[in-house]
Amino acid sequence: MLFLYFDPEIWGTVSDWFVAIVTSITAYYLYQTLKSQKEVQDTQTKLFEIEKTRFLESIKPILKFTQPTKEQQIITEDTDKSINSIIVTNESSNNALNGSITMLSETKNIEIINRKAFEYFHLRKNSTLRLNFILHDTKSSENLLILCFKYQDIANNRYVQYINCDLKANGYSRIYYAFPETDTEK
Repeated sequence: MLFLYFDPEIWGTVSDWFVAIVTSITAYYLYQTLKSQKEVQDTQTKLFEIEKTRFLESIKPILKFTQPTKEQQIITEDTDKSINSIIVTNESSNNALNGSITMLSETKNIEIINRKAFEYFHLRKNSTLRLNFILHDTKSSENLLILCFKYQDIANNRYVQYINCDLKANGYSRIYYAFPETDTEK
């Protein structure tokens, strides 16, 4: 009576119990393996996104907006008018392709001189684009110019960059600009 009697038709045989235990252990380790693979896959996805972002940042053109130096100013004889300029420089080693400029502020006091530059531009590394404007009434308060620059990089990623210019008499301007953003609009 040392052994308890278990009916094999109810409880199964030792081999049945052994198969059940081995199957349970196998299922547990299989789950652990799949869980580990999922963690590795998630890590690889994050690393891919980091590398993708790093690549996109490395090919992004960076446009800088400045006003001309005193020697570069265009002087007009008419004291009521002023010619103002914005110099756009590509400071990155990547080209800004298929660019266009849109004037968002509507004012009759500001006239674009070189309209062709607004329709299409292409800026290589350290190249410049000069935008000239006539300020018809230097005493007017309607001297705010808002421009939208749209351009692409070498991988056809599209960017948009906005600048605000407060045009002043004697060709001086205050220029405020933001860094380029990815243009999601088609």
